[in-house]
Amino acid sequence: MAKPDILNGNLRKTLIQLSWPITIGLLMQTSFNIIDTIFVGRLGADALAAVSMTFPVIFLFVALASGIGIGTVALVSQNVGAKKKDVAALAAEQSLLISFIMGVSFAILGFIFTKPLFRIIGATEQLIPIITSYVYPIYIGILFMFLGFASNSILRGAGDMKTPMKMMMIATILNILFDWIFIFGAGPIPAMGVPGAAWATVLSRFIGFAYIFLNLLFVQKIIPLKLKHLRPNIDIIKKIFVVGIPASLSNIAMSLSMFFMIRIVSVFGPAAIAAYGLGFRLDSVAFMAIFGIASATITFVGQNTGAKNVKRSIKATWCASKMAIFVMAFLGIIFFLFRESIASVFTTDTEIIKHTTNYIKYVSLTYGFIAVGVITMSGFQGMGRGMPQLKMAIFRLFIFMVPLSYLFSIPMNFGVNGVWIAIATSMILSGIVSGIWFWHDSKL
Repeated sequence: MAKPDILNGNLRKTLIQLSWPITIGLLMQTSFNIIDTIFVGRLGADALAAVSMTFPVIFLFVALASGIGIGTVALVSQNVGAKKKDVAALAAEQSLLISFIMGVSFAILGFIFTKPLFRIIGATEQLIPIITSYVYPIYIGILFMFLGFASNSILRGAGDMKTPMKMMMIATILNILFDWIFIFGAGPIPAMGVPGAAWATVLSRFIGFAYIFLNLLFVQKIIPLKLKHLRPNIDIIKKIFVVGIPASLSNIAMSLSMFFMIRIVSVFGPAAIAAYGLGFRLDSVAFMAIFGIASATITFVGQNTGAKNVKRSIKATWCASKMAIFVMAFLGIIFFLFRESIASVFTTDTEIIKHTTNYIKYVSLTYGFIAVGVITMSGFQGMGRGMPQLKMAIFRLFIFMVPLSYLFSIPMNFGVNGVWIAIATSMILSGIVSGIWFWHDSKL
């Protein structure tokens, strides 16, 4: 397939060319957690509940890394579109520097605050040792995750979507192999159980990062990196943060909301917590389809905005939204129809299967609405506007999802199903508001 013509090519064709490698790569990345969940689910309900409770913390680190990545894609793509490759290279170098500092800093904080943090969100003393055995190895690998996100984002901003896809494929295949070996043992390697899942993820991520970083330094020719000149550049860092900080904060808001959500769900027992974790991961798998389109939209809009073609950027955002609605509606129907079979893949515990099946029943058919929200906010990000996504995240999570989850589940006595209904309601409302916002701000 020819290289995508971002500045002049057909909108739909170019978006597809950009998005399919990202989608596959993101599916590979999500497979890390899905594969861990399948294997950990075989270790019992406590193991699955403990790992599910780590989602907010792990998601927090992903939120920070991906936020900086989004700012990097926006700035690199705008300067590539404007034919300013030296500035694009400077942005890439600053992104790597920021990611290194943040990766080290947050790993240290994680080690210090893990136990009190998980006690606050409702972990029992029975689950704490299992939780720490899983997250401590993850902290060791945080640096590779941050640098991996930055390297991926640099290449995507330059229009190279295939190299990140290859990295994710390599890392995922290795993760499957390492999961089996480290969790259950093989040859001279003893069975590690839950910690084995974490070590498998860390090792496979390190190898994947090494692959893409070496490619970034020695193979790609678009952005001339000069790491020997690496030093802080405040102006460039500010520009990355203009988009990256709101993106990170919106993702952190998601992580914070998960703390509240798990606190609410924990009232209904470990099976409900495990079901919430499974539902969240299943949503993550489905959303990878539109996150691929969203990443393509940021690159497409960024390069065209840099080339002063805002009209084309707006049209591309609406085109991407239509594509995302179709894909997500289709996936939602598939999930809905096969919800019990899907839940049974992860566990044999009948109570967890029942709760997870209900989660899918209520949430899956709202996927088309969230597609609109994700893509329109990506259009704003490609234009260099990060605040709309943050405002929408606060609206969806703290105005609707968390308060309604408490209201429906406890005072209105719907039980844990009330939480699932609240999640579905927040998706519908946020999708409608996002679409209206983008339409209002970008009328041609």
